Amino acid sequence: MSEAIPEAGGIISPAALGQHLRQVRESQGRSLEEVSQQLKFSVSQLRALEEGQLDGFSSPVILRGALKNYARLLDLDMDALMVQLDVLIPATVPRSSSPIRATPVEVRNRSRFPVGRALFTVLIAGGLGAAGWWGWQHQQQLQQWWASLRQPAASVPAASGVDLEVILPAASEGEPLVGAAAPLDVSASGVSASAPLDGGTQLVLLTEEAAWIEVFDGKGGKLYSQLTPPHQTITLSGTPPLKLKVGNAGHVKLEYNGQPIDLQPYVQANVARLTLPQASSE
Repeated sequence: MSEAIPEAGGIISPAALGQHLRQVRESQGRSLEEVSQQLKFSVSQLRALEEGQLDGFSSPVILRGALKNYARLLDLDMDALMVQLDVLIPATVPRSSSPIRATPVEVRNRSRFPVGRALFTVLIAGGLGAAGWWGWQHQQQLQQWWASLRQPAASVPAASGVDLEVILPAASEGEPLVGAAAPLDVSASGVSASAPLDGGTQLVLLTEEAAWIEVFDGKGGKLYSQLTPPHQTITLSGTPPLKLKVGNAGHVKLEYNGQPIDLQPYVQANVARLTLPQASSE
């Protein structure tokens, strides 16, 4: 049977309510520590309730919850307790009566952003993107060209069954070499071709565009090996046979011992590879 809550003139006081809670708890042989473990409220909070200090709680909701759980644990009359709480708690724990005022938020008109500045930003971004794309394409072309230069020289099968590099036959007197092109004009670059050295050959190359050129003599010595700028004339002499590797061959002219040589028959992947023989002696 539920314990009755004492009333004083119809309304119970906080001190009387707290005293009644303590008396019922002690009559049931319960300690504050035991009640604290069961209700999950601290001992100091329960002691404040028993001493009638209802204003020590942070909110009415927490206070009402503590009293209801405490009364239910002690098997008190809950209906009578709820009537008393409706009167006690508003008088003990004041509630904020200030109305909540909405703070106006300033909304800026973003349409004032200058159209000219936005257009300028778009143009700059587009220009940077186009420049990056062009640079990437140019880099890819350079990589393909360099890779083609690293390929081995082309060879053709000889009658003996041994693979030999393509070798041009020596020219006879008054007869042009096979694949000969128009005579090479070296005077335009300001470099004149000299006569071949004794027992050697003379090689003249003219670049219309930048080209990688490698030339080795018959002893394996390197006569020339570098990326040559456009509009340059290179004159070389060495012991034959001379081995040539010419990148970007479509824009390079070649003259061997005074006779022009067409590089196109020896081009693979825009790189010409050929071997020139020793000039015939008179």
